[in-house]
Formats: sequence, structure tokens, C-alpha cells
Amino acid sequence: MGMTYQELTIFGRLRKLNKLGPFGMFQRLVHDWSIDRVKTPEDDAPYYTPTQVADKVKKFFHFYAINRRSFLAGRCCFCVWTRGC
Repeated sequence: MGMTYQELTIFGRLRKLNKLGPFGMFQRLVHDWSIDRVKTPEDDAPYYTPTQVADKVKKFFHFYAINRRSFLAGRCCFCVWTRGC
């Protein structure tokens, strides 16, 4: 998939907790992962250009859409009710 577990965790949190879509996630990550930011000692976020961030966000939502289908389509449930007369 081309992403680390740390990046997938960030993507998942931004999508689920912050309720961000592709564009909002791109804007947030461009700011968080920009090359121009001041890096602090506890900051372990990667440096990416906006083009690289866009590619990662596109990949994440592409694979998310594929896997989401498998969660929603799950097994069919067939229930038979017997009626006592």
C-alpha cells in the first residue's frame, strides 16, 4: 500500500475522529507534514511535499473504499420465522 502503520493510524484518526474527507485531510496533512515546519525533538512526523501528501491521501481513500465495500456487503442473513397457530 506504500504507507507505514504510523501514517495509517494518522489517516484513520483524521477520518474517524475529526470526520475529515479527502480534501480536509489533505489540507491538514500538508500543514502537519510540510517541509517548512519547525521540527521539535518529540516530533516524529515525516517531511512530505504537497504532491506526496496528495498521493498518499488518494491511495488511502482508494483502498478505504475497496475495503469498506467488504464490510458493508458482509454475509446475508436469512431468518425463517415459524408461526404457531
